[in-house]
Amino acid sequence: MASLSELDPELVPWANQLVGEASARGYSPRVTSTVRTHGEQARLYRRFVAGTWPYPVAPPGQSAHEYGWAFDMVTEPFDALAELGALWESWGGTYGGSRDRVHFELPGASASLRNVVSGYGDQQPAASPGALAKTLAAAADFALGLVPGMGVVELAATLVSWGFPSNQVAKFLSGPVEYLIEP
Repeated sequence: MASLSELDPELVPWANQLVGEASARGYSPRVTSTVRTHGEQARLYRRFVAGTWPYPVAPPGQSAHEYGWAFDMVTEPFDALAELGALWESWGGTYGGSRDRVHFELPGASASLRNVVSGYGDQQPAASPGALAKTLAAAADFALGLVPGMGVVELAATLVSWGFPSNQVAKFLSGPVEYLIEP
């Protein structure tokens, strides 16, 4: 079972609460995926494209899993995921729905990543995750200004692949000067 403690600290209590609720309802939850490295995401994406992976997988650099902003969970019975997804959404989270029934994430995380990748990183997505969207917008401005030819997603993925925790990468990219001078 994947560890929820690896997720972004903003997501951990909510993920634990959902797993607890699933257990209380007798659904035998099992968290199957939390944080993925860039390499793991690339491997899963290749399997998805080849048709050997049953769930949708975002391209490397475009997955909320790579930043600790999403987790996957299965239950017994599997159909209980729709009920849990509705509960997750009632709390403000984003659920994968019928397209990706095992996927739960911070609100707007995937939309924010799509905006950054498509060049609209300075615009808030409709379902803004608050601090997350601000972090990504600031990161886009920072990365594009500091590292010509490299987008924010590639920069973040590179820093995470070097072993930096994803939540610290997001914090750094949202305000590098403040991050470096914090006591």
